[in-house]
Amino acid sequence: MLGNALTIFFGQSHETSDFIVDCLESWWYDNAHQHPDVEELAINLDNGPSVQSHRTQFIRRMVEFSHKTGLRIVLIYYPPYHSKYAVAQKSPCEEKRVIMGQEFPLKLGQRGQDAREEVPMRTPKRLYAHERIIYQPELLTCPHCGDLLVMCNYLAWDKTVQLLDRVLSVASRPGCCRHATCAGSRMRLLSAEGQGIALPGSTYGYDVLVRIGWRRQEYHATYREIHAELASQVRISESHVGYLYQQAYLPLLACHERQHRAHLAQIATAQGGLIIALDGLAPQGGEPQIWFIRELTSGVTLRSGWLSQQDQPTFEAFLAPLKHLEWPILAVVSDKQKGLVPAVATVLPHSRYQFCQAHYLRNLAEPLAEVDAAFKVELRQTVREQIGDLIRQEPHTAPGHAGVLTVTGLLPSPLEQPTAPASQNPTPRDALTVPEAKADAVITQLLRHTRYLLTLKGRPPFRLAGMETYERLQNVARLSLDLLATCCLAPRHRIHLRTRAHPTDTGCPGGGTTARLS
Repeated sequence: MLGNALTIFFGQSHETSDFIVDCLESWWYDNAHQHPDVEELAINLDNGPSVQSHRTQFIRRMVEFSHKTGLRIVLIYYPPYHSKYAVAQKSPCEEKRVIMGQEFPLKLGQRGQDAREEVPMRTPKRLYAHERIIYQPELLTCPHCGDLLVMCNYLAWDKTVQLLDRVLSVASRPGCCRHATCAGSRMRLLSAEGQGIALPGSTYGYDVLVRIGWRRQEYHATYREIHAELASQVRISESHVGYLYQQAYLPLLACHERQHRAHLAQIATAQGGLIIALDGLAPQGGEPQIWFIRELTSGVTLRSGWLSQQDQPTFEAFLAPLKHLEWPILAVVSDKQKGLVPAVATVLPHSRYQFCQAHYLRNLAEPLAEVDAAFKVELRQTVREQIGDLIRQEPHTAPGHAGVLTVTGLLPSPLEQPTAPASQNPTPRDALTVPEAKADAVITQLLRHTRYLLTLKGRPPFRLAGMETYERLQNVARLSLDLLATCCLAPRHRIHLRTRAHPTDTGCPGGGTTARLS
């Protein structure tokens, strides 16, 4: 008011209490250096719905603003209904409402049945910090004149940061040079330690970002799985988990990889140069394809980007920065992409070129993998037709240990034998002898292992699920025959297990063998 200066704020949402206080805080942080001696702010307000004195959210935010800045806040309200914008407001003396010609008493602040019910404000839940820390710059003297710094009477930033183990209320008080003629008087020096807790503008610590990135990249967890894991430690939404990974973790990871130049220099000195690999992910629905250039020895990504086209000019532009490296490129490994081969020959004419052998093996194994996949489907159908009802049965466990399969670890639990419930007139079928109980346990383990074998996954060309499932089922059948030769099982455990020999098995010419447990 004294300086006759006007500041206008524009927003994209509604005029709420939080919006008004946020604008006030932004104005003070931008103009506090012009009023270093101010200790009290007098604010003129109307009786609007967002700034009324009984609006708890507005008063709470103003109290927090006073605590942050150390200022005394005086709120000066216009008399009710004296604002020039309050023409349409109801008279405060009105205590009756006329509806359909009848008068109904109405208390002040009360809504009638004909009025629309007020929607409560969605106030976020408050985070209670375990500790309050105000950081000051580590530098004690001005970097320009060398004189001692003075602390400003305001906070550069103040926020609540969620870590994996606790919640902190942290703030940073800037320092500046007290000499107006010094260039350091216009600088606001902040604490490096305070900035090392969380990213600017973020209320989640770096340990939360690392946990999200580690679970995503190392374990290929989905955002929903990461959110379920973090929900017990951090208050965060599933959508914000994806935002932190895309907008915070990946840029930090890219900056971190730029610090590997010393390691690359050591590798180049030991090998006489670098060996790089080029590869891209398959595009989906005509979308751009992402490509990577990695150093093979260390795995460091030298360059990555989205390519809208996969022709020679595009690949040449993508590979062009490699010519400016201070280390020579000894060899290049890539797939036999149509436009990539001539692009590498043009950009790196003196480097040796090698096609990726894993792609060759995968292409060679495709016919065999298709036959193996069909064989696996037929094998699973055959086994389930014979013993499907048995392998779907759940094993009987003790009532107190239902679902507990792990009994080892740092605090192991004793493994107790399940006991049958007491019965006054046990039937001969329910009363198992010791040999029969042992036989029942053996059969249960065989059925569990068989059920597991039907879920094996293949990874051509190194692992074919059909052949592996057949070989391991043969081992189960062979073990079952050995058990039959050494012991006698009860009649109620009669199992018929038929397995069909693999066509390539030279030990079973003609097609099939049958193993019967009884």
